[in-house]
Amino acid sequence: MKTAKPFPNASVSRTAVAAAVLAAMTTFSGVAQAVPQWCIDIGGPPCTGGPGGGGEPVGTNNLSYPVIWSDNVLKSDFTQSTAPWTFAEITDPLTQCVQQAPPVSTVPADIACYYGEKNLGIDEETGDRVFEPPAKVWWLQQRQLLGNSWQVFNITDAAAEGGASTTPVVITGVDTGDLLESSITIKAKQIRTEFTLLKRVEADGQLGNATDPDYTAYLAYNGGTCVLEDNSTLAPNNCLAGHNMSGAVPGTDQSINETQGTDYGDINQGGLIDPQSVKVVKNYFDPTIPVPEAEEPGDPRIVLVDPPVGVDATVYSGCARMIIQRINDPDAVHSWSSDATGGVAGGDHGGFWTGGMGEPIVDVAAWDTGGTGPGGTYSAEINAGGSVIFGYNWNTKLLEQKGDYRLTFVLEGSVADEGKCTHTLNTVFDETTKSVNVGERRPATVVSAADMGGHHGEGGLAYVDVNVGASGGGGGGGGGGGGNPNRP
Repeated sequence: MKTAKPFPNASVSRTAVAAAVLAAMTTFSGVAQAVPQWCIDIGGPPCTGGPGGGGEPVGTNNLSYPVIWSDNVLKSDFTQSTAPWTFAEITDPLTQCVQQAPPVSTVPADIACYYGEKNLGIDEETGDRVFEPPAKVWWLQQRQLLGNSWQVFNITDAAAEGGASTTPVVITGVDTGDLLESSITIKAKQIRTEFTLLKRVEADGQLGNATDPDYTAYLAYNGGTCVLEDNSTLAPNNCLAGHNMSGAVPGTDQSINETQGTDYGDINQGGLIDPQSVKVVKNYFDPTIPVPEAEEPGDPRIVLVDPPVGVDATVYSGCARMIIQRINDPDAVHSWSSDATGGVAGGDHGGFWTGGMGEPIVDVAAWDTGGTGPGGTYSAEINAGGSVIFGYNWNTKLLEQKGDYRLTFVLEGSVADEGKCTHTLNTVFDETTKSVNVGERRPATVVSAADMGGHHGEGGLAYVDVNVGASGGGGGGGGGGGGNPNRP
């Protein structure tokens, strides 16, 4: 059987979709540039009017995995849901939800869920829908106003510490986008860049990070308690009722990015889901391991984590910054300079790499510089899986030269420390922070704050070197051959 493809848009009613999009605006969601968006007029951006009056595009994805706001800053376009932390009671899923039974009728606007197996799409050979058991209740992601009331754990560090933050949030792992790490040469007019900050709150022998007492009370699944039916007192511990997107819901004929499902677990048990079972670390990159001179398969610096270790949350830092520089001399000693100045006009957000490196051609930051630079242009998004990630679309059509480039994600120091970030940096990469779930071709490297050698309060950085080839006709592909693919 060939790979099943998500079913294209077809018979869903415009009224039902409009209700879904309007509902999405009231949930914990933001504009996600990496995925398709809807306008209120049911068309794609730019919004041109029609039923509902057009207006700005709205994101299609809602938060479905826990997040820690480590610098006590929430993105301005994120809106927290006010729905209680609860399951909506389903007494009879066969009548209260649309059912997986042929023929499946279009989901009406007053239906909040789908009862059945995970929909994998269409079999290319037979034209039949392909399902993956077991049958579960899948809550439609964009139906909050119609009874789909769920939240996902999120908390600022100050709230976790019971007041002002006193201990920085140490990142467990940095997960760099697969495209960047898995391609020898990337040939695209637009290159998608992603960095995700992961946090595990319990000590683990393989990852080696220390227990974080500020978060074990909230996120340690075995030790926490979830307070359902409550959205007014303390944030519930370890509540994770949303994960594992279902794909297109039968009857809606919508793609996986337009209407998604949320698996609430075993409908007979009514249990919540351990976040550590949803997102795991499978390997990490250790740059201290020597690279053998012989052309051998595999990279000894990529260390397998066996069995995989689960993490509890993603992390959002309001002092995140990304720069892109051309590697003019790959054999030179590349050093980070906190005092370096220059780069993109108006984009001097902080230091960058020197020694055989060009000045930054991209310099974007998550904070607002108040008009002195392009602040706020580096944004976190909610991807199709419901996680907060830092994403940026790099337009390579503007490059004067192809070749090797270094993409660096850095936690910029605060103004009080002579840094550039207008927020107080409370996030750090230390000696335990690892580059995780790496690709075999060009694994990213993490540098701890202590090893950066700067004096402007940076919290550490992660970088990946990529090769940009002649632009193709696509918007994010990659690949190529030749040489030893295991040595970046």
